[in-house]
Amino acid sequence: DITLLPIGGVASLESIPEKPKEELFVALAGPLVNIVIALMLLPFVTWPAVLEGLSQVGGSNFLLSLLSVNVTLAVFNMIPAFPMDGGRVLRALLSYKMDRVKATRIAASIGQVLALGFVVLGFYGNPFLSFIGIFIFLGAQAETKQIKSRALISGVTLRDVLMREVPLLDSKLTIRDAAQQLLAGQNKTFVVMNEGKPVGTLSHLEIVKALGEQGENASIASAMDKDLLYLNADLSLESALKELQRSKKPLALVSSQNALIGVVDIQNVTEFLLIRSAKQK
Repeated sequence: DITLLPIGGVASLESIPEKPKEELFVALAGPLVNIVIALMLLPFVTWPAVLEGLSQVGGSNFLLSLLSVNVTLAVFNMIPAFPMDGGRVLRALLSYKMDRVKATRIAASIGQVLALGFVVLGFYGNPFLSFIGIFIFLGAQAETKQIKSRALISGVTLRDVLMREVPLLDSKLTIRDAAQQLLAGQNKTFVVMNEGKPVGTLSHLEIVKALGEQGENASIASAMDKDLLYLNADLSLESALKELQRSKKPLALVSSQNALIGVVDIQNVTEFLLIRSAKQK
């Protein structure tokens, strides 16, 4: 997707290439497009028009304006600071000599220094520079945080994270029974079983909704989500998180050799990351 901001658009990809060579090519693609467009326009721009400048944009200097915009975008995007392409280029080059987390931290620090320079210049000139500086500073912080989070889950599989004590409910029970189980413990989502097999999941939100719409004597089977999400125990935690986000499921069943061995949810993953982060400090 693309997020539109006052200074332009920021593109978000499903996954960012982690190999330095691949990230370098992706980061350079945007500015190169601007440069190619500028070079294509160059033969059609007359030098008198260039000397006249761009005080006003009109039919007489439209091509010059378009050329100028593309050159400006190319230069701006190559500023070595996140989230601009220049920051990613710098990180890719640093990643040839060091690990990605350290490269990101160095690139982000350089970007934040430049951001402070923009803020100071904004006080003495164009205030919009201060706004750009703040944007760059926050972008560098966000990039560093994201990379650290990804480093925490690197090499982790669902087998390392899953909850082996699965909260179960029988499909023949009522919503009143489910509500009592909800109040008796800290489980927020249950696996609904029928004759020893999982047939659905029931979240605390679905329990509350069923109580209000169907009454406490309604069966669990009538309120549960029958569309189960199964994930393999050897799946990487990063891929599993993407599946949970894509499916919008509160809980996934984890299987190994066609047998249910546990469940995983966002809360469980968050607690795992907090503990792992604390151990690394």
